[in-house]
Amino acid sequence: MDAGLTVQPQGDGLVLRRMRLEDVEAAEQVSALAFDEHRQDGSPGRDAERRELWNVRTARAVQEDGPGCWVMERDGEVLGVATSIRRDTLWALSTWAVLPQWRGRGTGRPLLEASLSYASGTLRRMVSSSADPNAVRHYIRVGFDLHPQMTLHGQVDAVDLPRVDRVRDGHRSDLEWMTSLVRQARGAAHSASDHELLGAAGDLRVVDRAGRRGFAHLTHDGSIALLAASDRRTANDLFVDALVQRHGQPFTQSHVTGANQWALRTATAAGLQVSTQGYLGVAGLRPPQAYVHHGTLL
Repeated sequence: MDAGLTVQPQGDGLVLRRMRLEDVEAAEQVSALAFDEHRQDGSPGRDAERRELWNVRTARAVQEDGPGCWVMERDGEVLGVATSIRRDTLWALSTWAVLPQWRGRGTGRPLLEASLSYASGTLRRMVSSSADPNAVRHYIRVGFDLHPQMTLHGQVDAVDLPRVDRVRDGHRSDLEWMTSLVRQARGAAHSASDHELLGAAGDLRVVDRAGRRGFAHLTHDGSIALLAASDRRTANDLFVDALVQRHGQPFTQSHVTGANQWALRTATAAGLQVSTQGYLGVAGLRPPQAYVHHGTLL
């Protein structure tokens, strides 16, 4: 496959082509239908706010990482989508989804291969995968090591959690050291636009002390969208801070891996349950310890 071609006929009326801004809403619908089918924790799908965030984030990827964003269509209908981004020497697959009725009909694999072509020359790769057996098989085939992800959920009981202090609201002036922390954790920083998108979705909480630094981008419901810290103690302080703010309320934290044992201990102390939910796929690095990845920005 020559991914340098922006339009590639596939036969049977299928056309693989580079994604355009006008495809974003249709792509969101495809991904929502595909992922809802494999949702294991019984949680509802995207609400209107999450759909809008997905659309804004994907539109940004099309604009800034166009060669990594593709759709499969037939007669003008979007049947599948794959979007990916590059940050420093890291490639991350943000979305790979096909309408359920079009799986196994030559739509998914060409999308993944086209998006993977954008990884050429990178040293590391990441993906947050659903539990879809077909997706899992393909990720293993293209070289990912898979590590189970967990979801922590329930009503928060913060009474027995340790007290944490010196956690404050973050500011734009923190961005420089935040960038260094992410590069330390996964070998590649997030872009300023990544932080802008995350900041629009919720609060930013930081620890900035001598020898100890960390930050957590929160979602609109108080869970952690992305966390990076200099050490596990600081990472845990940020998690405790998030839980304390949700005392007595429902809470769901996704994208926890076996490398995040500090989060598992704290979550169970707060009365949360642990369920498995898909996989973190990595190549060229290990699952970071003082880090909780984002689902699409990784």
